[in-house]
Amino acid sequence: MTNKIRLSGLFLILLYFCLVTATTALAQSTRIFILHSYHQEYPWTNTENKGFTQTLNDRFVSESINFSTEYLDTKRVEFNKAYQEFFYRYLKEKYDQFLPDVVFCSDDDALVFLIRFKARLFGDVPVVFCGVNNFDIQENLNRQYYTGVFEKKEIIPNLKLLNGIFPRSKTILFLGDNSPTHRAIEQTIKVDIASQFPEQQHTILANDKLSYLVKQLKIYKQGLIFLTTIGGIKDEHGNVVSLKKALSAIVSSGDFRIISMEDAYLQKGIFGGYVTNGFYQGKAAAELTAQIIQGNTPLSIPLVKESPNQYMFNYPQLKKFGITISQLPEKKIILNTPHSFYLQYKYRIWSAVFFLIIQMLVILVLIQNIHKRKKAESALQKARDGLENKIIERTSELTKTNTNLNNEINERKQTQDILDSQNQLMSTLLENLQVGVFMVAAPAGKPLLANRRALEMLGRGIMGDADKSTLAQVYRAFKSGTNDIYP
Repeated sequence: MTNKIRLSGLFLILLYFCLVTATTALAQSTRIFILHSYHQEYPWTNTENKGFTQTLNDRFVSESINFSTEYLDTKRVEFNKAYQEFFYRYLKEKYDQFLPDVVFCSDDDALVFLIRFKARLFGDVPVVFCGVNNFDIQENLNRQYYTGVFEKKEIIPNLKLLNGIFPRSKTILFLGDNSPTHRAIEQTIKVDIASQFPEQQHTILANDKLSYLVKQLKIYKQGLIFLTTIGGIKDEHGNVVSLKKALSAIVSSGDFRIISMEDAYLQKGIFGGYVTNGFYQGKAAAELTAQIIQGNTPLSIPLVKESPNQYMFNYPQLKKFGITISQLPEKKIILNTPHSFYLQYKYRIWSAVFFLIIQMLVILVLIQNIHKRKKAESALQKARDGLENKIIERTSELTKTNTNLNNEINERKQTQDILDSQNQLMSTLLENLQVGVFMVAAPAGKPLLANRRALEMLGRGIMGDADKSTLAQVYRAFKSGTNDIYP
């Protein structure tokens, strides 16, 4: 029973630590509320959001960052007080129980909205902004809670660039959608031209109707166009047209050299220029947000007033107007460059090369194996031929020896037959002689043979042991010269 109580207590302690750990992990999660001025599909907004979220995720890899994103959509909806009140009520209802650690907003309308409603929505939560063109808005910022990155469409670097590559341009058309952003940029254009290029002739075409702008451009037919902001251009029915459609209509309205002041406009037919860059706007704002997450206050973080702009150009337009790379600024980005066959199919080429190398190695191994096999077969054939020759030679020798042996056997057989025949003849002659003939071996007198007549003389029919003894006596008597050989 005691052991069960101890185990239960241990389980409760472990459960408590797990809950505390989970609660701590949730508490350490950073919550960021994002409010964009425009819609999600708008290229500028899309790149701002990507630059912001990607930079923070890369910076805080081991920490959890949760983003909650909303879009005011003011390119397609009029940003009046009634709409602002409606959107405030929507956010208040949706995020009533949500308190972010940081609020991030992009472009002027979102910042204006937060200045008016942020305290009622999220209290004293710090705000970081980017893409704001209206520098005068600083007067309405409570720096205790606000910091951010300003966006500046810089006309002076673009005019200096144009004077270097298009020196014959007399009049410049500044084209925009007459939105609050355009009007803020228009003021900057007037000030910059008046102070730096007072002799430069220019015309500002600002209207939110695409048909009106195209009609005006067809009057000019050719020349130099500066695009300020055209995201709010509408069709004849009052609907906001897509950026791609607006740019296509502007490009096809005449033979123009079109300078962009925003990277989102660098599509087909647009030359380029010193442009604001949505991704780097978002990235710069993320760097400020990281400082706030690490414990700094917005007041301690200076506003970024130098817009992170870049020189960006479309390669097909450079080629069309005969502009070389050397005529452009040193730090630049060239878009839509034609890829060489190698660069276009680099991975396929290397895959093919790797495959060919493997094939060649396999072929070399096979060739080497075939060579070794042929060499072994040749050596085996030589050994086989040598063995066959030796067998043939040995067989020939054996055949020759066998022949000689057979001949010798035959000769011996013939000789033996002759001898047998002679012996038979001699035996017949001896047996038929009327003279007794006998033979003994000298010197001992060992009897060897005796014919029939000799046996008769000895009184015997067949030569037995007694006859042999008698023959021996006869031999000794004959040898000694005595004649008493008969009994």
